[in-house]
Amino acid sequence: MAAIWLYGTVLPFDDNVCLREPCQNYMKCISVLRFNSSAPFISSPSILFRPIHPIAGLRCRCPVGFTGDYCETEINLCYSNPCLNGGVCARREGGYTCICREDYSGALLMSLV
Repeated sequence: MAAIWLYGTVLPFDDNVCLREPCQNYMKCISVLRFNSSAPFISSPSILFRPIHPIAGLRCRCPVGFTGDYCETEINLCYSNPCLNGGVCARREGGYTCICREDYSGALLMSLV
């Protein structure tokens, strides 16, 4: 939560549009907050004030393994052959699993047993 100072008082404003959870299909909300800096200064003998006008926005990012406007398309993460040393890639929702040969272990089959 950001704040605006005015005459020694802090006035809060909602700087995180993601709190309302606007994204669907397990998308991650990324808050994009910018300020319009074209507002003029207001001054008096005891105060200098420049109003800020937040320009709020958001982006929704798909979880790993999904793409599309609404994260409706699953990406085949086995396409790049991520498993090493002869391991077989098995697709699963949002990712993959490497099936090891007998003499290898580890997430990408890098370690000899």
